[in-house]
Amino acid sequence: MEELQQRAEESRRRSEDEAAKRSAQEEVRRKEEERQRLELLQLASQAQHPSQDPSRAFQQSTAPHSQSGFNQSAAANQLAISEETVVRSQQLSGNSAADWDLSRGFDRSVPATAAKKSFAIPVILGVVALFAVILIGGGVLLFSTNLFGTKTATNQPVSQPTATATNTPVKPAPVKPEMVRIEGGTFQMGLSEVPTKEFYDLIQTPTRVVRVKSFMIDKTEVTNAEYADFVAGAKYPAPSYWNNGKPPAGQEQWPVTNVSLADAKAFADWRSKGDGQKYRLPTEEEWEYAARNGSQNDIYPWGNEWLEGRANMDSNALKPVGTYPQGASRTGVLDLIGNVWEWTSTKAAAYPGNPSLSIPSGQVIIRGGAFIEPSKGPEAITATRRSWISPNDKQAAIGFRLVRD
Repeated sequence: MEELQQRAEESRRRSEDEAAKRSAQEEVRRKEEERQRLELLQLASQAQHPSQDPSRAFQQSTAPHSQSGFNQSAAANQLAISEETVVRSQQLSGNSAADWDLSRGFDRSVPATAAKKSFAIPVILGVVALFAVILIGGGVLLFSTNLFGTKTATNQPVSQPTATATNTPVKPAPVKPEMVRIEGGTFQMGLSEVPTKEFYDLIQTPTRVVRVKSFMIDKTEVTNAEYADFVAGAKYPAPSYWNNGKPPAGQEQWPVTNVSLADAKAFADWRSKGDGQKYRLPTEEEWEYAARNGSQNDIYPWGNEWLEGRANMDSNALKPVGTYPQGASRTGVLDLIGNVWEWTSTKAAAYPGNPSLSIPSGQVIIRGGAFIEPSKGPEAITATRRSWISPNDKQAAIGFRLVRD
């Protein structure tokens, strides 16, 4: 607004400058016309009194007007102008004063008024025409100056202020999730054999055939940056480890953690409204289907053997999502193993055919393992490993990703 006011003030000053310039031009034109008029009167006076000083001749030529009345002074002026015209004509034709007989144009034996009428009227008309040309020319000049000067002032565009980085803070663009399409099909969910009889292993058995419809899944876990857009846009409480509603500096691309099941669902609803799509948490079946490459039934997203440099495991800290591109599934989904455990929408229960296991009610399945989990040994994290937790818990090793149909 302040910049707009300054530009308007500059435009006003330019208009005033143009007006002053036109006024000065008009004053010059008026003085020039006055000079030309005086010069004509002086020439007429010199023609009547050639030996007199021009200024005195001008004074004498105007004296009869005040002494003898209007008619007498007008006749004298007409005579003076007529004689001056003859002299100027003689000068233009190259004739000397001695060769030009004034008596030819002026019969001194007749009354003055009659003699003047016989020759002065055409000359007067010529002089009047000359004055008319001068006046018309001056008027055209004045009109042109006003016209084009006005256009210069009024038609000059006033630049509009534009937003700049210094005046308007640039708001970061919302983070757009990248999703991967998973084609539907059937697979063998779970394991038929487990290495131990420990509860931790037994909950992965027995296997069963599961059919899954096609769906889209986030390529990585939801990051702090994505969740920050949600916190700001929905005025939602931030995770406990954030400061002033923002994640720690340098951790924007880390998976968001310390979020409950309700927090994850609230985020899904917010993203759904913004994108016009229906987002949700994946079911346990969908999650394992994506991690095992569908009907391939792989133990890891990259194959059936543990390989170093494929996932953030055996670690003491989180890492930015996508740090291990070689650990992607065959469809390109990243971080399905390690970094953080991921919420699903499935309530915890033993697999059908395994009635001997009892799981506390009200728990929710989490998948994928976290950075602190082992990559080898009897408790190694694989695409079939299951765990559960209360939906109200918020832990530093639990995050989530979303899917949509």
